[in-house]
Amino acid sequence: MYDSEGVYSGAGSAGSYSGVAVNGTDRGKRRSRLATIRSNALDWGWRRAIYRQLMQEVGGRLGFHIHYVQIAADRPDRRSPVAPEVPPGYTTRLGCKDDFLPFLGKVPQMDRAFLDAAFSRGDESVVTFFHGDLVAYSFNTRVNAPVTDQLEIVVPAGFRYGYKSWTHPDHRRKNLSAMGGYVKQTQGDRPFDERGIWYVETHNYPSVLRGYRHPCDRSIMMGLVGWFTLFGRQIPFASRQAKWIGFRFTRKDHPQKFQYLQ
Repeated sequence: MYDSEGVYSGAGSAGSYSGVAVNGTDRGKRRSRLATIRSNALDWGWRRAIYRQLMQEVGGRLGFHIHYVQIAADRPDRRSPVAPEVPPGYTTRLGCKDDFLPFLGKVPQMDRAFLDAAFSRGDESVVTFFHGDLVAYSFNTRVNAPVTDQLEIVVPAGFRYGYKSWTHPDHRRKNLSAMGGYVKQTQGDRPFDERGIWYVETHNYPSVLRGYRHPCDRSIMMGLVGWFTLFGRQIPFASRQAKWIGFRFTRKDHPQKFQYLQ
């Protein structure tokens, strides 16, 4: 992104140059926005493409976040013990803190403070390496876990909450997610004992549609959860379905209170 200072150089009237630069920047942003909507519309349709753009721009500015709650469709004891096929060169297994330390600063949303907190809670991680490089990871927990600096997630009994999943763009569509799920079920400390549960942004259509279409990652939608920001305070909410299964956000300053909207 550039501004008038980045465009203007040399002598002359700063006012005249800055006006041209700002107009040019605005036109460029509009063209980029329309190009993104058109591209997304080819994949998901116009309604979804426009909704995604609105949630990314308007929702982010207003502090409004809304997510689908999804649970694994298959009962854990009925899942196939056969490992899914992945291309050669990949190694997927349960991870530990030492697996991440060499890659801090190289993979997104990962730092030492997060690792210390996650593994101190007893969370499990699954890592995938490709010729020694960390290309995918995910975490899961059975206890409350932080969502923001004000909110945390309450995980209902009988479920395993999956969060912070990432796959390098060059290694997507390789069935790595399915292999990660297989490792969780067969190598975890409580295999074939719980259903997975997670939440995904309502406009994250690649992840939402994957739960409907992928034969190894089928999911059932169980309502909505989210939060909005009012004078800097994040206020959580949940739909009736989400509250029925016990999945919700709660504020850290009052963890025992049901602070979502009724």
